[in-house]
Amino acid sequence: MTAGRPRAGVGGRIRRHPLLALGFVLALGAALFFLARTVILAAYWMDPAHHAQPVEPWMTPGYIAHSWHVPPEIVARAMAPDGRLPRHMTVEEVARSRGEDPAAVIARIEAAIAQSGKAR
Repeated sequence: MTAGRPRAGVGGRIRRHPLLALGFVLALGAALFFLARTVILAAYWMDPAHHAQPVEPWMTPGYIAHSWHVPPEIVARAMAPDGRLPRHMTVEEVARSRGEDPAAVIARIEAAIAQSGKAR
């Protein structure tokens, strides 16, 4: 304790430094958000039911790559051989934008996965 001045508790420090306290709360909230997100994603992908799922029209290139444990470039090249693949498009959206049948795009993706050696 300093002479002549009582020791301030946590409440006193927060009142004296509101921006610092707000920054701490925001940083703590962000850390908890990313921790929860990491735990949820890890639990999801650890489930064997999410590994090597049959390719379906609702899937995105990233989802297929995660499910089959292949580099995303392999899936992207199969979905759009010309290299023009907008991000976060599903197999069905890519097929529709190229005037193709989703089954044809799925067949190319499955062939690319098989060539990479990751097929069942």
